[in-house]
Amino acid sequence: MLKTDKDPTATMRNVLVHDLYVHDTGGEGTYIGSTQFDATKPSGGEHAFEGLRVYRNRFLRTATESFQIGMLGKDCEVHHNVMALGALGWRFAFQQYQDTGVQYGARYGNQSFHHNVVVGAASLLLNLFPQPRDGDPHAASDAVTIADNYFGYGSSGGGYVQNASDKTTTYRFERNFLGPLTFRYTEVYDGTKPATSFFYVNNTESPVVFEQNQLSGSLALVNKETGNVKVSGTVKATLAPPPFRDFMGLPRDVDYRRIELWGAAATLGKKGPIAYAKGDYVLYQGELYQLEAATSTNQKPTEHPEAWKHLPLPADDVRLEPGSPYEGLGL
Repeated sequence: MLKTDKDPTATMRNVLVHDLYVHDTGGEGTYIGSTQFDATKPSGGEHAFEGLRVYRNRFLRTATESFQIGMLGKDCEVHHNVMALGALGWRFAFQQYQDTGVQYGARYGNQSFHHNVVVGAASLLLNLFPQPRDGDPHAASDAVTIADNYFGYGSSGGGYVQNASDKTTTYRFERNFLGPLTFRYTEVYDGTKPATSFFYVNNTESPVVFEQNQLSGSLALVNKETGNVKVSGTVKATLAPPPFRDFMGLPRDVDYRRIELWGAAATLGKKGPIAYAKGDYVLYQGELYQLEAATSTNQKPTEHPEAWKHLPLPADDVRLEPGSPYEGLGL
């Protein structure tokens, strides 16, 4: 956690967050900055970041978001990180919808999120929510750039661009690899519908630009290509999974959405016993198991070895193999 709550004057400048190995958390992998807002206080009551750098980190196997960051001001940069298997506790998180991969709050100035690998989320892989506050210094050249990343293996939509009161900042999505989505969200929340596009832009006035992104699967890139949203150079492609050198001993073609924290029952949405299917992976007390029985409900892996195969402790070498199409991303 990196923030000072309820002090809008406590601007943090030139903080470096690097070379960390954050894994197997009971909540978010990070909580950098705030998502709170108090309209009665200057700047919403929370401080900004300027000159923040987050790089060469591993954020792996988190119960809720892999990476949560907000209140970003000028000259902030998040790059060359691996954020894998977020929201593993999506059925029983501490609060509804705490199940994205990356939650990114942009406030003012030029900033970027680039050369990261984001794998696995229960809902959105990227939730981009602008956070402009009264009195923030905005310029016509301000841009939030999301470029040269891999995003894949979500259970709902790929990305969501929320609306903003600041109309000058441009939101740019460039040269990203947009991997497969597997819609499973109705397993917890009734009434949800599969996405028809990888990105959903709810922002109606700020310029939003998509250029030269590669998109896997049958979805459209974005829900609209008119008005403030401009799209060019999209390439439809079959994108292989990121070839990690040794991630948890898993096969390269594993469906990352079949890996969860073990739980007896869901406490959110459709509450009740959780039924696991043959081949599912679970983490329980820091150990990895795979179900060999046809189904399992309320069988703790430690107490039912006839159903659950105990696998070796996860290895977390999430560097990418040389020569992959994603070379230069991540670590």
